[in-house]
Amino acid sequence: MSQSYSVKPRKSDLAKSHEELLTALISGNQLLATRLVDDAIAARWEPSFVYVRLIGSCLAEIGSRWHAGALDIATEHRATQMALRLLSKAQNVYLNSRRVGRRAIITSVQGDNHVIGGLTFADLLRFEGWDVDFLGADSPVDSIVELVAKESPDLVGLSVTTEPFVSNAVATVDALKNLPAPPVIVVGGAAATLDAIPAADFCSTDAIAVIG
Repeated sequence: MSQSYSVKPRKSDLAKSHEELLTALISGNQLLATRLVDDAIAARWEPSFVYVRLIGSCLAEIGSRWHAGALDIATEHRATQMALRLLSKAQNVYLNSRRVGRRAIITSVQGDNHVIGGLTFADLLRFEGWDVDFLGADSPVDSIVELVAKESPDLVGLSVTTEPFVSNAVATVDALKNLPAPPVIVVGGAAATLDAIPAADFCSTDAIAVIG
């Protein structure tokens, strides 16, 4: 990652931006949300803070409120679409030409329609110089294994956000481990634990921890 964007914001600044962005996403204020992310980028925040600690954290809070019945599904969907636009804008700023000669394939597991977690991990790897194929959400087990066998990436990242899809994550990891030359397998998301998916090389709910 370029040293131009290496600032770790103060906790107070991050908390203030988080609360303001959360309000903007819930109310559907795209202009304010864009300004807040622009301000963070202008302050040279590390991309992990913008992606995970700011945008990702707000979406996690919105998801929790929806599950608790405090927000309706339309509000949650609108916030997600706004966040995708914010991430796209940030990506254009943070991308650089440095390459490290490593390749990854990232996707959500079969049945899991959440896309933000996988996209976040994919972009953070890109910012570190990786070449990344991001497949999106709900990729069937067989299709993932077939592509990995064909392309031989260094790393496969799987996103699993809810308990019902952990079995699909387990099946995917097991199938990948049976390849003649299996890649490193990272599983992330709210439901990702080594207790649940023991064959994975690494499990974490935190994309920053994986990159580190």
